[in-house]
Amino acid sequence: MLLLMLVATGAYAQQEMTVTYSSSDPTAGAFYRETTTEGWQKVTSGFTKRWASYGTPSVVISMTANNMDAATFSFYSGLVVTPYTLSIETEYLITGLEIKFENKIQNNGQRGGDQTMTCEGVSVTAEGDQEAHLQVLDLGGVSSVSFDVTGSNTGATINAFIIHYIENPEKGMAYIDNIINNNPFDASQYPVGTAGGYYPETLVAAAEEAYNDMLDWQVSGGSNDDLIAAGDAYLAALKALQEGQYPIVVTAGNYYILNARNGDANEVIPDLTIETGVNVLSTAGNYAGWAPNVTTAQDENAQPAYLWTLEAANDTAFYIKSIAFDKYIPHITGANRVLTLTEEKENAAKFYFNTSSNYPGWVTVRNAEIEGIGEITDYAYLYSYPSTSSSGYYTVLNAGNTYAAQWKLVPLSAEALAALEDNIKALKDSLAQIERNKQMETLLGTARTAESAGKSYIIDPGTYDGVFQVDTTEVEDPETGEIVTKTSVDGLVTDPSQLYSNAKEPSEGSYAALFDGVFNGASFFHSAWSPGNPATEAHYLQIDLGQADIQDIVLKYATRSNAGTPDLPYEVTLYGTNDPALLSGVTTTVEDPETGETTETVSDVPSSEWPNLGNYTMAWDIQLKDAEGNDVTVSNRRTAAPINNGAGITTFNVQGNRYIRIAVTKSLQHAASGNARTNGDGFDYWYLSELRAYKSTYDENCVYEKMDAQVKADLAAAIANGEQKLAEGKASQEDLDQLQAAYDAFMAVYPSSDKLNEKIAEAKTWRDKTTEGAGVGEYETGSKDPLNSTIETAEAAAGTVLSYDVYNSNMQALNEAIETYIGKVNTPKDGIYKIQSLTTGAAKGAYVCTDGTGSASNAYSNVRWDYANDTEIDNRLNALWELKHVDGGITLRNLATNRYLSNEQVSLSGRVPQTDASHTLGLRGARIDTITKALNITLYNDSVKYFANAQPGGKVLVVWNSAKGADNSAFEFIKVSEDEFAATMILEHPVPFTVHLLPFDIAAPAIPVYTVLGLKDNAVQLKTITSDVITAGTPFIVAEDTATTKDFSVYLTVYTAGEMAYSYAEDGLNVNGMTALWEPDTVGANHHILGTADPASLQRRAALIQTDKNTVVVANDAYFTITGMPEAAVDGDAYIPLEKAIVDGVEKVVLGDVVIKNNRMYNISGQQVKSTKNLPAGVYIINGKKVYVK
Repeated sequence: MLLLMLVATGAYAQQEMTVTYSSSDPTAGAFYRETTTEGWQKVTSGFTKRWASYGTPSVVISMTANNMDAATFSFYSGLVVTPYTLSIETEYLITGLEIKFENKIQNNGQRGGDQTMTCEGVSVTAEGDQEAHLQVLDLGGVSSVSFDVTGSNTGATINAFIIHYIENPEKGMAYIDNIINNNPFDASQYPVGTAGGYYPETLVAAAEEAYNDMLDWQVSGGSNDDLIAAGDAYLAALKALQEGQYPIVVTAGNYYILNARNGDANEVIPDLTIETGVNVLSTAGNYAGWAPNVTTAQDENAQPAYLWTLEAANDTAFYIKSIAFDKYIPHITGANRVLTLTEEKENAAKFYFNTSSNYPGWVTVRNAEIEGIGEITDYAYLYSYPSTSSSGYYTVLNAGNTYAAQWKLVPLSAEALAALEDNIKALKDSLAQIERNKQMETLLGTARTAESAGKSYIIDPGTYDGVFQVDTTEVEDPETGEIVTKTSVDGLVTDPSQLYSNAKEPSEGSYAALFDGVFNGASFFHSAWSPGNPATEAHYLQIDLGQADIQDIVLKYATRSNAGTPDLPYEVTLYGTNDPALLSGVTTTVEDPETGETTETVSDVPSSEWPNLGNYTMAWDIQLKDAEGNDVTVSNRRTAAPINNGAGITTFNVQGNRYIRIAVTKSLQHAASGNARTNGDGFDYWYLSELRAYKSTYDENCVYEKMDAQVKADLAAAIANGEQKLAEGKASQEDLDQLQAAYDAFMAVYPSSDKLNEKIAEAKTWRDKTTEGAGVGEYETGSKDPLNSTIETAEAAAGTVLSYDVYNSNMQALNEAIETYIGKVNTPKDGIYKIQSLTTGAAKGAYVCTDGTGSASNAYSNVRWDYANDTEIDNRLNALWELKHVDGGITLRNLATNRYLSNEQVSLSGRVPQTDASHTLGLRGARIDTITKALNITLYNDSVKYFANAQPGGKVLVVWNSAKGADNSAFEFIKVSEDEFAATMILEHPVPFTVHLLPFDIAAPAIPVYTVLGLKDNAVQLKTITSDVITAGTPFIVAEDTATTKDFSVYLTVYTAGEMAYSYAEDGLNVNGMTALWEPDTVGANHHILGTADPASLQRRAALIQTDKNTVVVANDAYFTITGMPEAAVDGDAYIPLEKAIVDGVEKVVLGDVVIKNNRMYNISGQQVKSTKNLPAGVYIINGKKVYVK
């Protein structure tokens, strides 16, 4: 532990001492604690963490006359890492320093380590024990001192330092010297004016006068008090000046936003009052940049890309939006990141425009906050970034409030903005055209590749497979006479001298490795991956074909079998020439005619000087094989698109050129992951292990020739149209749509190995994620055998060059095998079931049900999910379904509604309905290997297969087009036996007053239920239903004397589901002005419905609520028509007043606005009393009369 003590020999006004601790260890830190105890102090506990440092911490400690006599600062040595340095600066003069070391024994008995302190050339060592060492150093009188501590850190060492000091007799002069050195006055930094950012003339003059007075005192001298007063007066005037700067008031409007960077240089504008010909915030529609040397035109010559609108975000902050593109500068979550514009205001950043304190007349633009992150401090300021790209300069958020973060707003007049409408439209149209042309260029490349992929060629002597043959012969070396083995390959390219790359990796790989038949180890060619070998264009392979009369060639190539990442050529550009002068890699020797010295140069001709022969995508769908025809295991194999089976074959139209270049614009790794792997030059690197080139002739029996003629003609016409429009620079959206549609139609019938592999993968999930057996959801024993056989046949075909017939036959066989296997699933037997969701999502454990309770508008139309893991689920009739097998599948009937789960009017994401008529559905395994009984409910509509899906958000069953494992389409069918059938339905009672309508008979509930008598005494009179059975189609009202939401049960009049009878008859729904509904209906105005008068209140009083033209009355509910309601001859058992009225005395008990007559007993507070036994004394209400109990 380190202790610092100041021992006063004199006291005067508050002074400051700065203690700085520093260590070369980046993990070092220290604690200190202030005390007021005089003399030495041994601190053993109670340390307070005031600062912890990592590198060079510092803390300023203010001392007053009250604590000058004793002040102790304690440092906990457990975090003080040696070696360290302690520096002290003070306004006192330090005359002496006392050092004390005290090592403390640790709990484990280990003693502290030895430490040595060195100050002013004197060293003191404290050994690692408990002895104290004291040394006094005479420092004479200095204002700062530092000392170094070295040694061991192992113990809890206490290091104490006592500083002896005296008051500085020259403190006044030292005070103003310090001010002059650190705060000199420069009037040019405070331009006078009344505009925003400028300073009042009076304040500038006052500060300058105070400064000059202080300079006079410095020259003439004076007492400490006079000098200190002069310094304080100047500092006060300077502060007033800085705080008196006129603010720049920013308002919403249209502006140029100028930046203080000097042109494109990384420096400040020499005169920060320039308003024209400077840098401005700009955009080309994608990101925020800045353009150098722009004139802020105020007419039709203004450039829309440089214009911005400030929209008020709140009282103090603004959104910044591009006028030309209607896009905002977005939220940013890091420094120096490109500001990609956003169209959504909720993603826009809020900016404060603050008057610059460093550059008068300019403002800083600070990001206010980011939603979910809050206030930004580390990268707050809008900043013109010096780095450039091919698109221009970036604007970023940066922490520095420097010249690059200074901005000036130049308003754009309304007249100028009006004059720019045509320019803005032209700019948008121009950029949109550029974007369409880019899209057309990309789509044309894709379409051409697809068209050429189906065209196969006859090659000689090569073969269309994954074998790379290498021939060996034994010959006699003519020089040594030894017998040596020579290798050779077939085709056009047989020697390394025919190859050259602009980016060959210097550390590994070779051209010769492409001809040795070896796929692993170090035998490969690799383009430059190591830093320090940047290329200036895409890494290419230049090939000399040896002859110039070839139209088409086939390249056959292979990956490294042991490479983990597929950095393989994928998207490439083909170049060709017959001019040897355009070759790179040609060495030329030149002799100096005067000196005779020779120099060698290697040619380097960019591909831009070669004719472009088109873009290609290199396929990798051939299974790599060894010389004996055995499959080679490929570490970077990919079964998903883009496929990589280790080898590939691509045909290139070289158009009679002898020399070609294949420039790799995107590797397969880049295409698969979206991440480019480069050496820093911006171009994908790549490798190959083998390469062959063959002359080829078109195969008239190839896949392309067997495809639909109209599909081919449409694609060819769309390609020709696209090429013409691209050459003109006028690709339209219609042209793009035409080409996209033709390409999609072509690919729909093209025998792609990718599509075949996808179908194989689908078949494998059925094979691998399902189980054979006799249980529900399992499949008949032996049913996997034919499926597996079909898969094996298709896999063998997928590893070769597919013919049209082979592709179609395998796709058809797989589809039929999958459908046949699906049909072998064991489904539940006929009976009553609960259908529980097995998803891992929101519906987990919930049951498929209907509403049927009046609490939702889709009660008897749609199907929902609810009651997750409900222990009362057996008593919920609306969650029970009758399953029956019919021809082609099953039907599912809900026991509460007598309606069927339907595939009628099925649409993607639409709700699954119920209908009166039955519909045939299907069941298939859900492919959850750990839950074999999980099933999917399939819906059929015009032969399109859809699935019932427990939608997470809406708690409804919807239609979805896929079902994968434990998703929202996985369900378990739980059998309900006859003995388990409860013959019960739980009805919800969400408000104190509800109407119910059921399509089956029930026994009268145990709670009172009512029907409508009519009008009497300005109230709707209700009568208790006293019959033992409430028949189907009879509406009834439940009015409980409680405001608590609760459910209640009703019981069927039969005991088995098969005995239930249903009726949706319309007669009987209108009862004395109350009209019940089977289906939701918009009833219009001038009616009433039952609801809650004050839903925010805990009392939730029931009331009649008037409808409007948009009011929807839900199913199983009712509405009341007061006009024309019949008169009631007698009072009812309960009534609903048509207007609020005060009920006289305590003759009746009021439930909200529903008044119920009854024979119950209540206390004076209106609470029901269940028993008359042992009643406390007080007033009670019995049978509507007030009774006093003694």
